[in-house]
Amino acid sequence: MVNIDARSQVCPTCKSKKTLKPFKYGMGVPGEDSEFITAGCMSYPGAPELGCSNCDWTGNIKDFLNLDSIMIEPEQLESLHRFYNPRLDTEIQIQSAGITLINTFAYDLFEYINSDLIESNGKNWMIDLQVNDLSGTKVNFSDPAFLLKDLVRNSQSVLRKPLNSVIPKTELKNFYDRLAEILGERNAWFHNQIQLIPEQLELLIILILKVVKVLNLKTERECNLLLKILNKAVPGDQVTVEVDNKSPDAKGIVKEFENLTQKDDLEVGASVDGIFIPQSYTLHLNGSIRDRKTDQLLEEIIPDALTLGTLLIARKPSGGRLRITNEGIVVAYFNDYWGFLAKVKKENWFPGHLN
Repeated sequence: MVNIDARSQVCPTCKSKKTLKPFKYGMGVPGEDSEFITAGCMSYPGAPELGCSNCDWTGNIKDFLNLDSIMIEPEQLESLHRFYNPRLDTEIQIQSAGITLINTFAYDLFEYINSDLIESNGKNWMIDLQVNDLSGTKVNFSDPAFLLKDLVRNSQSVLRKPLNSVIPKTELKNFYDRLAEILGERNAWFHNQIQLIPEQLELLIILILKVVKVLNLKTERECNLLLKILNKAVPGDQVTVEVDNKSPDAKGIVKEFENLTQKDDLEVGASVDGIFIPQSYTLHLNGSIRDRKTDQLLEEIIPDALTLGTLLIARKPSGGRLRITNEGIVVAYFNDYWGFLAKVKKENWFPGHLN
């Protein structure tokens, strides 16, 4: 993974100097930033990384590399066309790295599924799928959101066939829960709902690694290289944590909850557009709230935390991944967006997480 200063390069077509700009993928409005070329929300492996503001040339960083003069590892060279080395002190490059990683993962995931279905169902399996679909839904598995939604929400999806054949039945729910979390993170990254800091990128990498390791996807290489840049160790395989099914007594729960939270300004499930802090959490079905990075339970710090968790489960019975804003707004992923669950007081959350 290699980085260059685009402004220092000469356009290979018009030979202009200082006219090359990096592409910016995300939800930005085209033309809104003079330092970048905004290109809509979708990036993909091999997508243009640079463009000239003086002519129509677009290309990739590797077009400017003299590989004979650069010390580069073989696996870095192989993935050069898929990724580049982001500067971690630049928000837009962190965002670009996150979005590109999500799209690269989705691309590899579909390639894995497609190659298996071609072998088992024939090369026209996708045409057959559309012919037999009476809903008229336009199929676009190159869109990461469409692909992940179909896998997560459609238990009868033909796309699940190759995955279910290699994942133990006891781990299937865990696996599709991880895909649902990636879908939620995709939404947060594409809609600028996160702080663009290295810690957020690290969380995304580790989440995606939990899936790519199971399927041995090529994206594992990009994840490991990004972790090297972040100076982080590559994590081991996912460990499933069993949680006791204990729950607090219902008596007096409403009064206790009022002591733990602030008055709701939003309805449960209302879309939240705030910026989420780097930490993320898991809401277990018994009401436990777990810090995903440290594995610590909130009830180990705050004795009344299970009361809070019980109300959150009542509002989101399936539990799952939680995020929170600096203002204490706790959100969960509802279908296509992050929605309101509750607003907690700073002293009733994990110490040091809320400013």
